[in-house]
Amino acid sequence: LTFQQMINNNEFIEYAKVYDNYYGTNKHTIANFTTQGYKVILEIDHQGALQIKKLIPEAVLIYIKPPSMLELERRLRSRNTDNEDTITKRLSQANLDMSHAKYFDQIIINDDFIATVKQIHNIIVG
Repeated sequence: LTFQQMINNNEFIEYAKVYDNYYGTNKHTIANFTTQGYKVILEIDHQGALQIKKLIPEAVLIYIKPPSMLELERRLRSRNTDNEDTITKRLSQANLDMSHAKYFDQIIINDDFIATVKQIHNIIVG
C-alpha cells in the first residue's frame, strides 16, 4: 500500500510530513505491543506527539531541546549525514518546532547526553 492509502485506511495512530517526507506509526504495531504489556516509546515530531496525546491523554510527552540554536547547527553539521539544503531546512524550521514544546508534559534541555538520558529514564520509570 502507498502511504496515502494507509492514511485513507486509518492505519496510523499518528502521521506527519516532516522535512518533505511522510512518517507514521502503525496502529496495529502499537496495539500489539501494548496488549502484551509493554510501554511504547516513540521518537516523533510535535505533530505526531500532539495527535497521540489527543487519542491517548495519559501518554507522557517529552520534548528534548538543544541548548541553543548555535549548538543545534553544530550538531547537525558534525553528524555529516545531511546535505546543506537539509541542514538549512531543519534550522529554519527549528524555532517553529520548538515553539510547540509548551504543549508537552516534560521539557528537557539536551546539554549533557548522560544527564539527558538519566532524566528521560527517570520520567519513564517514574
